[in-house]
Amino acid sequence: AVVSTQSTGIMIETDHNTFTEASKLQRKQQIAEEMVETADESSRVEVVKLAEQFLTDDLAEETFTSPKAGASMWASQIRILNPIKQETLEIIKFEQNEAAFSICVCQFNNSPIPGAVYVVVGTVKEM
Repeated sequence: AVVSTQSTGIMIETDHNTFTEASKLQRKQQIAEEMVETADESSRVEVVKLAEQFLTDDLAEETFTSPKAGASMWASQIRILNPIKQETLEIIKFEQNEAAFSICVCQFNNSPIPGAVYVVVGTVKEM
């Protein structure tokens, strides 16, 4: 990413034993499908309604906690922010199990954008 060096902060947000938001949604869909598939014929209509409600309910992770992904599972994102205005300018999300561990800003002499400042992120995948 190319960033402005004035009034810009860059943070790595990495968590172990955690699903990414995309993985959580995918897992939630899988659970709902399994609910319907394993229901017997006499309760299928009710289970379909429960599965639909399960998919639409937004359970606050602060109250109900988040599902644990297991060992060697990581979720990461980079947050570019303006600390003076206290606002997030951009969030760059990584795929499930790709962990960001180092970050720096640098300039390249042969950059196609003269004077551009780049964010370089060191990541590990399938750790």
